[in-house]
Amino acid sequence: MRCRWLLWLVAAELVAQQLHWGVALGGIGSVGISGTAAMLSNPAGLCAQPTRWELALPAAWLRLEGLQLSEYAFYFGGVETPQGWQRRRLSLSERNEFAQLLETHGLEAWLLLQVLGVTYRLDSAAVVGVAASNVGHARLRLPRGTVQALQQEPIGTTPVRLEDGESTLRAYSLLTVAYGRRLRWGRPGEFTWRAAEVDFGVALHLYRGHAYWEELPGGSLQLEPVLPMGWDSTPSWNVSGSLRWRSAEAAAGWLGYATGVAPTVGWGGAISLGLRLRWYGSDSLEPALELGAAVEQLGALSWRLTEAALELANDTVRGVLGAAWEEVQQRFTPRRRELQRWEATPMALRLGAQARLAEWLHLPLNAYAEVALQTDMAWRTPQLAGGAALQLTPPLGWLPTAALGVRWQSATPAHLSAGLRWSLAARGRPQVELLWNALDGWLRFLSARRAGIGVRCTLGF
Repeated sequence: MRCRWLLWLVAAELVAQQLHWGVALGGIGSVGISGTAAMLSNPAGLCAQPTRWELALPAAWLRLEGLQLSEYAFYFGGVETPQGWQRRRLSLSERNEFAQLLETHGLEAWLLLQVLGVTYRLDSAAVVGVAASNVGHARLRLPRGTVQALQQEPIGTTPVRLEDGESTLRAYSLLTVAYGRRLRWGRPGEFTWRAAEVDFGVALHLYRGHAYWEELPGGSLQLEPVLPMGWDSTPSWNVSGSLRWRSAEAAAGWLGYATGVAPTVGWGGAISLGLRLRWYGSDSLEPALELGAAVEQLGALSWRLTEAALELANDTVRGVLGAAWEEVQQRFTPRRRELQRWEATPMALRLGAQARLAEWLHLPLNAYAEVALQTDMAWRTPQLAGGAALQLTPPLGWLPTAALGVRWQSATPAHLSAGLRWSLAARGRPQVELLWNALDGWLRFLSARRAGIGVRCTLGF
């Protein structure tokens, strides 16, 4: 089950971050987001919803890091044969090259599936909303020494030590209930604190965990050459070492994980709080300046896990094949224990600003900037991040709104993002967004080691 889930995350063509227009704005979530999109970032943005109802249709977002896009196509794609399209079978040299990539660069995938989102304006000052989404994250890096072991012909000619590998997996569904309220109406034409329009929002998130896998640090395997005695003297390895991992998985197929109806192996909750201040010009209904602050998804999950430890001492594969099944079970069945583990949700603190440049430069441009402090689900690696973007709103309504942004983090290089948004003049006011994360990766299609893409559609009534 773990392998099938990992391959599904890696091979999907459409991960878990934001799924809204902020992706195109350099990952910004504190300003510039309204309606259903605001529930997972800054819930104060609910108040900026222009219609009474907003419905977000099912959407998907994927981001991959580690391999080049051409390498995904080669190793996970297929080949055309006289019998039709067939799955590729790797040769020994291709297998070693793939293992070298996984040992050097690793592989990481984020997948976010938004099942549904609905917001409703109660009155001129209050908006409520509910959304359901599913999130998956996987990371894989082969232990150091794997390629050295695979390249030996015949095997067992040189000692090898396998260590410092990494593999993690999380899959959970998320139900969000949000409320936004306008605390004070703004006074157009004034740019003082007392003239600012003030919006506040709060969102409650219910987490249901469906799959968990984590290889614990410290594990290693020592492979020593050995020449078995007897008629079959093929070189082999003497294997010694230990491995430890934690896991929990629900007995469900990929459809159960994708729709969030898989059995539950963990529960949790989180809260998001947001605040926005707006100032309006004297001749426009659009805010000339906006400031936003948000605490995004502060909470924790509790997982019901099984921790296993496997100890190996001077074992060989051939020795196992020649032993009775009861002996194999006794020597190779891991020691297990049940435990309850608390894990923090991926939290972010955001502070951002938006300015309508038409107010001063007479150009149909909006400028955005944000700084943020982000953590992973274990809070082990907090990162300082930032984003900046320009958004062009064309004067002709049938042309799409375009955005170009840049995103940087303390642990990764800066990358570009972009987006196109079509607002159609039809019943239901359909709006379609096409989002690119790591745009520089898509521009360097064959050599990029990071790429993300998503699509989102909303209806307003």
